[in-house]
Formats: sequence, C-alpha cells, structure tokens
Amino acid sequence: MSSSSGRPQLREVHQNDSPKTLVIVVPGVGTAAPGTWFEGRGQSWLHFLPGEVLPSPTIYHFDHGLDPDMDSRIWSNVLDMGLGLLEALLQLLGSRDEFRHCAIVFIAHSLGGIMVKQCLTNAIERTADFRDVVRATASFVAIATPHFKSNEPKDWNQPQLLAGAHSYHKRGHPASLDDANRLASLCLRFEMIATNLHILTLCETEETVIKSLLVRASRTSRAVIVPKDACVVHSRLEEVVEIRANHLDICNVASSLQLERYIRAGIELTSADPPHPLLDESAIADHNAADQEWNEGTKSRFKNVSNQATIAVSDSRRQGSPPLADFSIPKRDPCLPCHIIPNAKNRDFYGRKDVINMIENSLTPIDQHGNTKKDLKTFALCGPGGMGKTQVANEYAITHTDIYEALFWVHAEKATTLADEFSRLAEALGLVLEGTADSRDQVVTRELVKGWLAKPVRSYNRTDNNSDDEVSWLLVFDNVDNADLLSEFWPPTGSSGSILVTSRDPLAKTPFYQIHDGIDLPPMGKQDAADLLLKVTWRENDSEEQRLSLLVAEKLGGMPLALTQMAGVMVRQSLSFNDFLNRYNEEETHGMLFSLSLEPNHKRMNYGYTLASVWALEELKYSSGLLDVMAFLDPGGIPEKYLLGAVGRVHLPKFPETVTAYQDARSELLKSSLIMNDRSASSLMIHRLIQDGARAKMTPNRSTEVFSTAVDVLWSMWKPAELGIRHHVARWKDCELMSPHILRLKEHYNRAGKAAKSRWILNLGFATLLNELGWYFQERGYTTEALECYQIAQANVEHIISARRQESYSAPERHDEDKLLAEIHNNIAGSATELNDASTALHHFQIYNKMLKDEHKDQTSTADSRLTSSFFNLGMSYTMRGDYNLAIPCFKDALIEAEQLSDVNKTKLARSLALINLGLTHWLMDNQSEASEILEMAHKEREELLGPNDRQSMITGRILHCLGNVRRSQELLDESMEFHERALLHFKETVGNNHHRTGNSCFKVGEHYVRTGKVSEAIELLGQACAIFDRHPCYAPEKGRALFLKSIVLDQQGQGESCLQQARSLYGTIRKSAIVKMDLSLEDFNDKSPEDKNAREARA
Repeated sequence: MSSSSGRPQLREVHQNDSPKTLVIVVPGVGTAAPGTWFEGRGQSWLHFLPGEVLPSPTIYHFDHGLDPDMDSRIWSNVLDMGLGLLEALLQLLGSRDEFRHCAIVFIAHSLGGIMVKQCLTNAIERTADFRDVVRATASFVAIATPHFKSNEPKDWNQPQLLAGAHSYHKRGHPASLDDANRLASLCLRFEMIATNLHILTLCETEETVIKSLLVRASRTSRAVIVPKDACVVHSRLEEVVEIRANHLDICNVASSLQLERYIRAGIELTSADPPHPLLDESAIADHNAADQEWNEGTKSRFKNVSNQATIAVSDSRRQGSPPLADFSIPKRDPCLPCHIIPNAKNRDFYGRKDVINMIENSLTPIDQHGNTKKDLKTFALCGPGGMGKTQVANEYAITHTDIYEALFWVHAEKATTLADEFSRLAEALGLVLEGTADSRDQVVTRELVKGWLAKPVRSYNRTDNNSDDEVSWLLVFDNVDNADLLSEFWPPTGSSGSILVTSRDPLAKTPFYQIHDGIDLPPMGKQDAADLLLKVTWRENDSEEQRLSLLVAEKLGGMPLALTQMAGVMVRQSLSFNDFLNRYNEEETHGMLFSLSLEPNHKRMNYGYTLASVWALEELKYSSGLLDVMAFLDPGGIPEKYLLGAVGRVHLPKFPETVTAYQDARSELLKSSLIMNDRSASSLMIHRLIQDGARAKMTPNRSTEVFSTAVDVLWSMWKPAELGIRHHVARWKDCELMSPHILRLKEHYNRAGKAAKSRWILNLGFATLLNELGWYFQERGYTTEALECYQIAQANVEHIISARRQESYSAPERHDEDKLLAEIHNNIAGSATELNDASTALHHFQIYNKMLKDEHKDQTSTADSRLTSSFFNLGMSYTMRGDYNLAIPCFKDALIEAEQLSDVNKTKLARSLALINLGLTHWLMDNQSEASEILEMAHKEREELLGPNDRQSMITGRILHCLGNVRRSQELLDESMEFHERALLHFKETVGNNHHRTGNSCFKVGEHYVRTGKVSEAIELLGQACAIFDRHPCYAPEKGRALFLKSIVLDQQGQGESCLQQARSLYGTIRKSAIVKMDLSLEDFNDKSPEDKNAREARA
C-alpha cells in the first residue's frame, strides 16, 4: 500500500525560495498522476499555478502508491492514507520555518479527496495536536471526489469501477459494511466541521468506459463514476462546477484558471489579521450530537449553553437534547454479518477433529432434530500454554462462520483488556459510533454488547422481532485465567448464544467459571504429531523421515506449538529429522523442555522456562533484538508504530537501526512462526511462551537493557498529562491502547527475582510511566488500580534517591527525581481524596506543597502550574477536615502563584480549581454570597478561555455543580436545579455516565425532580446514582442516601420496600451497628460529622 520508496510521502514538484503558499496535490487511486494533468499547453497545468494563481507557491505531490485492485482493504487503506497525509504534512510544516506562515491549498482527484477529508477532519477534531495545519488551511479543490452519507456498500463501488476501467480482467473488491459506515461517518463529520473552508467541487458529467467483463455499473459498459449528487459537500463556502469530461480525463479538462478565484479567496481569509478561522466552534459543539444521531436520521442538535454563569439552560436546549434523567443509550441496528477473528486460518492446522466435533456438539445453535437451542451454550478448552487451545478455537471459529452471523473474539487476560475489547466490539458491531462519548465510556460499550447478546435482533426498528429470527452468535474468551474477570462481561441470564473459552486454569471447564462443558486439551497423539511434522516440512513421501518423525514427535511431547515452530527451524536451516534429534540431544542441559507448572505464582517466581532453547533463538540472524523487546510487551497486540518509532532511536544492541532492518527482522520472525501479524490492527502478536523463552535466554545485563528499552519505547509514544492541571479527556484513547503494555512491564517487575528487581528499580523512566498510567486510571475512575501504580512508583523513586545519596550526580538528575516524587505524592493525595481518606490526602498534599515551594524558591515566574495546584490541593485537604482558617490562605496563595505563570491562558486555567475550591469552602462555611461571587468568577474566566461549550475536562462541571449547591442554600431552587442539570449534562459528556461525579449530579437533580413532581425521571436518576456508587465501598454513604430517597419516591407507588431494606442494611454497615432503628429518615443518611460532609463535597 505504499509508494516505491516503501512509505507514503510528499514529493516536491515546484520549489520557491520564499514560499507564501503550500499546494498539496493528492491524486486518485488508479487515476492519472498529477504530472500528466494537461490543459493544452504542452505541460501539466500545475506548472501554470505559480505564475497565474498563487503567491510564491511551493507544490508537493502526495505519493501514496495505492492501486484499486490491490487487495480487499482498499477503502481502509485510503482512510489510513488520509492519516498518513496528515502526519506527512505536519512533518513538512516543521521542516522549514517559512512553511509555518504559508497558506495551504489542497487539490485532490477522485479517492485522493477522501484522503484529504480524512486528513482535515482529524486535524480539526484534534486541533490541539494539529493547530498549524488547521490555522493554515485555506482552500480545497475536490475533483470528482465521492461524498455522500450512505452506509450502503453498493454506493461506495468506485474502486470496483476504477479497476474495471483499466483492464478487461480485473474485478475490484467491493466495499464492506464497515467500509461504508466509516466513509459515511467521515462525510458527515467533514460537513459539520469544515464550514469555513473554501471548497471548489468539480463534477464529471461524461460516462467512463468500463472495460472489465467482471464489473458492470449497470446493464451498460459505461458509467459516471462519481455523479454530481454523489460529490457535492453542501458546505456554505462551496462552489460547484460541472466539467464536460469523464472521471479519468477530468483533470486534463480542468483549468488552472478556473481555480484562481476560489483559491485566492481562501488565501486572503487565511492571511487576514486576525486570520479567519477554519475551525468553526459552533460546528464543533454540534459535532458529537450529529455523529451520535446519524444512523437514526434525526435532525436534533444541542444548542450553545449560556455565556453567563447565572443564566439557566434555554428551552430550546431542553427540547433539542435527551432528558437529563435519560441514561439509556440509543439502540442502533447491528452491522451483520460481523465476524471479528484476529487470526487468519492456520494452514498448518492438523488433526484435533475429535475436539472440533466436541465443541460443535456443545455450541452449535441447532440440535440434531433441527430445532433451535434456546439456552446459553458454553465450552472451555483448558491446558498449559502451547498446547494449542487458541489454535483449536481459531479453527472452530473460522470454519463455522456459516452458522454464526456474529462471531466475536476477545483477549481476556486482564479486566482492562476485556473492557477495551468490548469497546471495539461495540464499534465493529455498529452499536456505537467511533469517537463519540458513548464509545469512550467502557461501561456503556460493555452493557451495549451484553444487551445485544441477550437479545440479538437484526433490527430494533422492526415490530415483529421474535426469538426464532434472532441472530446466532459465538463469543470466544481467549486466555482466561481468572473467573472474576469474566463476571462483568458474561452475557446476561436468558442469552441463547454460544461461548467458547480457552484457559490455563483447569477450573475454567466447571461451574466455577459458569461453564458446564469442556476438556483438558491433551497433547497430540504420536501419530497425529508425526503426520503434522511431515506435513509442515513437506516430507510425506520420504520413508526415512516418516520413521524418524515419530521419534521427533515423542521428543517434543506432542505439543503443537513446539511441533510447528521447530518444523520452521528445520526447514529454514535444512535440518533432517536426524539432524534435529542430534541437536536436541546436545541441548538437553537447558532443562526439561515442557516442564510448565500450574502452581501458584509464589512458587514460580524464579522458574526459568527453557522452551526457547529448542527453537535456537540465539541463532536468529536479524531479529533477536526485536524479539527481545516484544518479549516485555503485551502479547495480544503490539502496534507496529511503537516498534517502528524505536528504529534508529534506541541504542539496544541487535535492535533494528533502519526501516529496512526492521522489515527483515519482522520477516524472519514471521517465517519462523515466532510472531503473527494482525494486518487489520497494524499490530504484531506473539505467544506468551515465546516471550518466556526469549526472556529466559537473556543474561542479567541483557534483560536490564531490554527492560529499559521497552520503557523507552512506551514512554516515547505516551502522551503525558500537562503538569499542574492534568485533566484532559482527549488523550484517553491513546492511553487505553498503551495501558496493557505498561501493565505487562509492571507484571514483569513484580514477578522478577531480587537480582533483576535490584537493577530495574533504578529505572526512573519506569517509575514515570507507572505514575502516568496511575493518573489515567484515576481519571477513568479506577482509583484502586491507580494507587497500585503510584505505590510502586513512589517506592522506586525513593529507592533511587536513597541509593544515590552518597554518590555525586548532577543537579538536573536530582531535579528529575524530586519532581517525579512530588507528582507521585500529589497523585496519591488525589486518590485518597477520591477514597474519602482526608488524613492521607493532607499528609501527601503537605509533602507536595513543601517540595514545590523548595523547587520554586526565589523564582519570580514559572512555566507550569504545579506550585499553584499544590496550594489549592493543600487547601482542599484542610477543607475536608473542616480547618477553614487554614484552607482559605492556601487558596489565596494559589491565586497569587497563578498570576506568576508566564502564559496568561495557563493563569486562567490554574485559577479555575483554586476558585472552585475557595468557593466550595465559603459555601461550607455558610458564606453564600462570597461563594456565589467566587464561583461565578471562575465560570466567567473559563468561558472566556474555552468557550461556553467547554468539554476539555470535568472542571467546568464542578463549577456548575457548586453553583447549584450555593443556589440551593440561598433557597433559589429553580436556579439551583438549572445549574445541577447543566453540571449533570457536562459530566455525562466528559467523564461519562458512570463516573462518581456523574453519580453525585444524578442525586442532586433527582432531589430537584422529586420536589417538582417529575417522579419517573427522579427514579431513573436515583437508580443511576446507586449503580455508580456501587463501584467502590467508599461511596457507601452516597449510595445509602440515593437508595433511601428512591425508596421514599417508590413508596408513593407502593413499591419502595426493597429499596428501603437495602438502605437499612447499608445504614447498618456505614454506622457499624447491628441494630438499625425502624424509623429511618433521610437526615439519618447525612454525614456523621462536618468532616464527612466536607470530604464528600470535595470529591463531588
């Protein structure tokens, strides 16, 4: 899919020493190259652009190298090239200072225009990362570029037609349902966002001859490949011109003079002072709503909230958006068939017919009499690693796609991995749209998938759905080792699909895992193993090798992984079976090849796997360094961009230093079956046993080098949170992708022996990664997991400081260690706040504040807001304890320090939390007037900086929540309800439906709705609050209050007894009392002391 040089790139066509304009020309796929676009003057019309249209241009041609009939992923490749164009453009803008001041003009033909739309849409949606591109883009000339919002694959048949236009014998691959959905979504997003972009759309009017006998657009052999109604963008600054030409010739007929007015108009606006922004803020505000409602065809849009903190939500906003009490997710029709199997069919798979038959008998949706099985069907494959469990499951899945319309494969090693996988399933099945708030909420995606599995309908719009017409589905949980991990992801009672589990745990085939059928997968029989060896080494007709194959099979214990991979070694090194047996006998000193233990972890800490010795990994010519690094990462999918990013940058011996060397290394590993390639995700997979073997062969020094390199690889790709004010939801997707790999490093560290740990503990980068991962977990609401990361990071950094105390090392090094330790104390304190542990929070905030004051001593200005945050966090910890006289001076110091920041925007951002906490403290002190004034100031400053529709983080939601509390105390109940409603909406759209801050707002709005008689909505809100607070014991008081209020409301309908009993039980737990009085009231669930209320409100 790349150009002749191996990767897509921007090639210079015309150079200018003092450029004022950048022209980016993107050709189509299977269409003429830009250098051949003539207009009757003997050379490409691109050469006439410099003198007649553009001021001082430099012209680049995007060489993507795609061909319409290259493979079945043509549309996916086109979309990927759009991202490649964005990356190449960003690199180009950074290559010369003059380019940063140039206006950018895009000229694209055919499918090249899709690449430009993908490029610009992603740039605008991530303006913070691609601000230079967004600022400079002036015009877009779209020549016969497809544009429509249909998600029907038949409407995206342009690659087929282009393939047919070139050859009598070519058949282009049709678009898939996933392709059509992605393309339609892109067109909608582009329309919504690029409303300030000057667009010239050139439409073809003549038919193109379709040569291929295999491709026909209709009954004729001619077709207008992109007709006018399929290419118009409908943008307010769009000009549409019809050209009398067919799709292949339109670039020859189009004239450079036709482009002049439209290009100049865009350049003049981009060059104005101030420049006219390409980014339309109101369009961005509406973007998520439009994306969510796309499949349902609705026209509703969210309106802008008021610019003033005291103004209520408008009626139009109320009518145009879902009710705040509605936490249901719009039901989208599934995209069927949907088969998600990460591995291709294993051509070397052999035997196991009896096992496949057992699985089929258990899991097939139809019984022997032709009747549909109504119950949930389960089967587990158990056994040690390398026994072939995953390969058997893969074979069953791939060979049974005809009986399962929906087939899902998930890696189930960790809870976070399962959550990520279910998010991807929800997107692939079409239950949520990629990039929406719902797709980022892992609880929502999990429940959507489980809900569909419980009732697998073909369409939610049909009124005649019945169980006989439900979709047959198979769900594969691969590598499950913990029954508890499956509990939240197990389909609900009443589901009627099929579940296949692979696990090392022998209990997985028992009711302990909710599974009622399964086997311990045995080694292959000697004859089957020998036949497999003969098959994969192509020696079936050699009588001597037939005899020796039984001996090799016996030596390798019938383990499929060892059999197939050793066959690859024998083929590549031209070893006969006798040669291999002699070589194996010489290497017996490495230990028992397959002596794997299923004992507890503490008995296996120092056990060294020796499986790699039989693979002769030491003799790998190109790939040992690449394999070593992969051995420390998560085996389920290692994005190649991580590994390619390290090429030529890391200094690990034997690691590839060039792209060519990397490709050779990867090829060597693929050919030996040591790794697998998941092309759909651009990632590499490696079996955990191969990882064990690779690590087992490392010397102590080598393992330390590789561990450090793995840390470096991950840190180079991590997007750290900004120091000081660290809240930002836009980075969550990247963090989600990388977190399994950091967790894998953490696991290696925890299991390492004393000698290895004594070396690895000195890696400051590892502690930094753990601290960052902990913060990501904390933002997502996984406070316990966050604390685990912080505690290891703290111990490691303190060890580093202690170990080097007697050594001579530079001040910058000491600064890095002290700076990291300070941040760890800050984060631990933040976790303690979330867990209602005021004493621990105060202790660590005091340390953080002191360290920051020492660091900034005698400084008159600073670049980041850490010192500011240290003061307002310390003040908040005093507020939690009721020490208001100590808290308020801290907040005032925070505001003073904020003014010392060198960037005025950072000053406003830093002031936000200081003002929020100061206002909250005044509210708790019953100084309502002061609290109101301070919080309104905070809201005003934040709107001035981020606009009225700020969704950068949950901070604005906190301001609205606090203002609602103040208005309630002032007995301005209607205003209080308005603010609490706005806070709830804000939290739903930032941290999601299941964060504890959303839960607090649910309770507050629920109280208002009880007061105003909105009973049904109040019940929904209080129910959601209870579900959220059920996530952690520290939220027991909040859950008790919500349960009791819900019981009061339900009691009016004669249904409150169950909630009341739950509330009474929870009350006894909170008060640590076996005796619960009968006449409970809502006041009994209020806080036992002012400190309890302060702590609860601090984390609200």
